[in-house]
Amino acid sequence: MKSLFSYLAFLFLGLYSVKAQHTISGKIADNFESPIPFANIILMQKDDESFIRGVVSDDEGKYLFEDIEKGTYQIEVSVLGFKLKHTEEFELLENKIADFILEEEIENLDEVVVKNKRPTIRQTAEKLVVNLENSEMINTSLRDVMRKVPGVLVTNNGISIAGNRGIRILINGKTTEYTDVQTLLRDLPADNIAKIEVIEQPGAEYQASGSGAIIDIILKKNVRLGTYGSVNTWVGEDQGFEYGTTASIASYKNKLNWQTSVGYSEPTWRDDLFLVRTVGDLTYDQETIEPYAPVNLRFSGALDYYLNEKHSIGLAGRWNSRDSQRTATSETVVSDQNNVNTLFSENTFDRDRSDFSFNPYYEYKTETDKLLVDFNYINFINDNTNQLSGLARSTLPFIDRRYIQNGECAIKTYKVDYFKKFNDNFKLSLGSRYANVDTDNDLQSYRANDQGAFVLIEEESSQFLIDETIFAVYAKLNASKGKWSFSGGLRYEDSNTDGTSIFMQGGTPEVSIK
Repeated sequence: MKSLFSYLAFLFLGLYSVKAQHTISGKIADNFESPIPFANIILMQKDDESFIRGVVSDDEGKYLFEDIEKGTYQIEVSVLGFKLKHTEEFELLENKIADFILEEEIENLDEVVVKNKRPTIRQTAEKLVVNLENSEMINTSLRDVMRKVPGVLVTNNGISIAGNRGIRILINGKTTEYTDVQTLLRDLPADNIAKIEVIEQPGAEYQASGSGAIIDIILKKNVRLGTYGSVNTWVGEDQGFEYGTTASIASYKNKLNWQTSVGYSEPTWRDDLFLVRTVGDLTYDQETIEPYAPVNLRFSGALDYYLNEKHSIGLAGRWNSRDSQRTATSETVVSDQNNVNTLFSENTFDRDRSDFSFNPYYEYKTETDKLLVDFNYINFINDNTNQLSGLARSTLPFIDRRYIQNGECAIKTYKVDYFKKFNDNFKLSLGSRYANVDTDNDLQSYRANDQGAFVLIEEESSQFLIDETIFAVYAKLNASKGKWSFSGGLRYEDSNTDGTSIFMQGGTPEVSIK
């Protein structure tokens, strides 16, 4: 028994040693032993490119990695204003302490030593601001800067914050969705950047096109970034041959900036269904084969024009379409204890969908005030023809049906935002939204007669109209004092929805309003 207990104890300790979790900690300081906050500390494991952990040093320059299994690692430390530093590879067998002394970046220009001014980093309640306005970022790119922004991890796979890769990159508050991000990171000179704002939880002033973090790159006045473009093409085999191509180009040149893109694709896939249901004494065994091969086409573009240092206007637009014709074939076996019958049918779909958006804006901006007036119009059209037909070999009767459903939705949104900066510690935001949504959904139902012609069934047809208005106002306050910061606000919203249903009842049109 004693030997058995010793064996189990040895086995437990062996398993514990394999799964043991260790910590790596330390302090980041400069040559004068002053702590360096907001430093990026990256931990990488040898022979495992997917293992990359990142932390940020605190106000005392301290950092900590927890729950790290034994292995071979390397640490890299970076922060704006200091040279990059990394360790040699090391084996982690127990808790490790690794302190770092960083050297300030110094440039040699024609035998003159230039000591760069450090960028200032400020954390508020809603965002992290890295100010580069008075820093000389010589011979560096946006990628070099982003690698040293606290909490931002830049790899060959893109940019992530706290493990989240759903990052939106803005330039002067405008989208870069038409720009190749890797090219932008590589070619944008850091000298053109005034500041970088990292917003992990975007507020109401940003467009609601996702819940991920935002990186807003604020440029210095009248910079020339040049023209960037990319073309991508793909081919493949899924439920058939499929392919697609996209092309985009963007130009940032002083007062006039523009972006545009186009895409075309024909993907393929299957929406097959295999279902067995029992209703009372009957069992339905259904098998539906439904290949899908839509044709997608999209155009989009945006233009910004800076009238002067304070005033700018812009226009953005987008058009998308999807056309698809497909046929789903079904075989349904209906059985009970005494009989087995089979229904063969097909369901043909003809769907045409398109949406169009139009978005002009005006912006007034100074060091302390910002006014944004924005209008957005969206029109969505969805036309469907759906026909159900019985096929030969069926032992169950089936009446052919046809449904034509045409829908249109128009959305108009008016927006005004005003931002006032009283000082660095006190800011006020005010805004108003008004939206009007008109929806028209018209359904017509047909049934085949004895001659095979389709006849309108008025009792099963209807038209549904929706008129919705939404009005909202908000106010938001940002204040800070010392190490403390506050962000809070109020929002009022009023919604009004009217729905009208038009249908036939006993040969007479009826209207129902809700």
